[in-house]
Amino acid sequence: MPLPDLALYAALAYIYQWSSRAGSFWMIMARLPATLVHELSHLITALLLSGRPTGFSLWPKRNGDAWQLGSVSCSNATWYNTFPVAMSPILLNLPLAWWLHGQSGIWFKVAAFAFLAGSIPSWQDLKVALSSLVGAAAWLAVIIGAVSHREAVQLAAYNILNLLR
Repeated sequence: MPLPDLALYAALAYIYQWSSRAGSFWMIMARLPATLVHELSHLITALLLSGRPTGFSLWPKRNGDAWQLGSVSCSNATWYNTFPVAMSPILLNLPLAWWLHGQSGIWFKVAAFAFLAGSIPSWQDLKVALSSLVGAAAWLAVIIGAVSHREAVQLAAYNILNLLR
């Protein structure tokens, strides 16, 4: 990784960590971009998998000593959509962060950091993802299968895209 990129990521990580000690206002502001992409990934996945989103919030709420920086609520949580909706921040934002990092320009790098920070699942995300063990096992099998047969998945995606042209 080029030194300027490394320096930028280190500075952004420092600001991200410093903000938690600088007070609630600065913590909320520094984490807003990551919270936005995190919650949008839940919302988009819920829409695509018939989760029927009923609420979306980026308004911070204090829960005891902690802050809840955003939320998405759904009315149709099922065995087949609970895991991907709950884990969508890591499933969507991590690949997007990797892609953004590969682009040139400082704003792509800043966006890559926001997507990387927004890819971290919360404890609530993990709890919801594992609430349906059947769904979690099924989706993990799909993910493991796709990763272990990456070339076949890429070829199938290429063929599908060619059919759509």
